[in-house]
Amino acid sequence: MDVRSQAPPSRVSRALAADRLGVWPVVAIVGGAIAPLTVVAGGALSALTSVVVGLYAFFGWEPLVKLFFWQTVIGGFGVLVLMVIASAATAAHFAARDSRHDIVGVGQGVIAPALSVLALGEVMILTLEQFHKLLGVDATSPLRWAFPALYAVAFALGLARAGYLAAVRPRIYAAIGTGKPPVADA
Repeated sequence: MDVRSQAPPSRVSRALAADRLGVWPVVAIVGGAIAPLTVVAGGALSALTSVVVGLYAFFGWEPLVKLFFWQTVIGGFGVLVLMVIASAATAAHFAARDSRHDIVGVGQGVIAPALSVLALGEVMILTLEQFHKLLGVDATSPLRWAFPALYAVAFALGLARAGYLAAVRPRIYAAIGTGKPPVADA
């Protein structure tokens, strides 16, 4: 295959691969040896997959319903949560910058995202109320709240990591979202 015919990697994938910002460690110590984090993550994913498939085989659980369908429902809810957050962030971003209204306009930059927060927020509330039906479990099942709660846990962990970076590594925290490496100490 001709290498020139392949699409070049995106700026985001290059930045994540190189981890220029230093937000996450790029190596891990495994068995006393230093290994690239991508290798460790790949091995951990393979091990986790083996454990999950093994558990389903051992207990005789139905993988089409309890693994694939449940994960699809959980993933769909995650997309809905991200849509609400992205809409709120868009509205807040453009509402705070009067100088950008001539480029995007108040309707596109503030009003439309705010309306989408309201509409998608209502859909998210209805989804949470009926989550047991989407999973196909009883209304009293703890799974009805356990799965959506995982997003709150992930959000809290992200806030904790951001707080850690802001307090302990402020230059790295300041560079997040800029696409540029942290400014070196002068």
